Amino acid sequence: RHLIDLSAYSGQVVRIAFRLIDSPTNCRLSTGWYVDDIEILEGAYPAWSPEGFESGIGGWSAERGQWQIGTPSFGGLTSGHNSPNCAGTVLDGDYTCAADSRLISSPASLSASPADGKLWLSFWQWFSLSRTDGIDAGMVEISTDNGSTWTVVSVVMSGTGGGWTRHLIDLSAYSGQVVRIAFRLIDSPTNCRLSTGWYVDDIEILEGAYP
Repeated sequence: RHLIDLSAYSGQVVRIAFRLIDSPTNCRLSTGWYVDDIEILEGAYPAWSPEGFESGIGGWSAERGQWQIGTPSFGGLTSGHNSPNCAGTVLDGDYTCAADSRLISSPASLSASPADGKLWLSFWQWFSLSRTDGIDAGMVEISTDNGSTWTVVSVVMSGTGGGWTRHLIDLSAYSGQVVRIAFRLIDSPTNCRLSTGWYVDDIEILEGAYP
């Protein structure tokens, strides 16, 4: 799923186009681009904390493919963390060569005065990323300008995590702000050594002393 903010065009008559461009000088062709279930929606994004993906994708979206919502069936995974569904990169296969894709949350308003002055992003993850060239990695990013710019707040290094594990990130510096969270997978564009990918589940924002 991909979401685009059209609020700036409110009240106007518009046409939408999906444009595919192939390099005119280096014709390396591929399968193509497919779109479906196109609609214009209005209103605020659905809240997402906590998020276990059992009701579908909610207010989340993805850039440049890769991320899917559902029950995994590859690399030994048969379910999400505590329930059938999760978010993952290609639920039934390896991520693709030269992948660079974000799973992006809807905006969340963080408390300006959290308990004990602390805010945390908590989530469970399973990952297996190629370590051959040391470049493939997953990273968690945050945006305070609705996705125009992103700041890395945590990096999941290449390799295999070994099972579902909990990860905590201190977001206290962003207290009082409206943020979006992204899980970004990057594959080396020069050495495509692929692996099962990155799966996340049970995502929530907590406040107070260390959970």
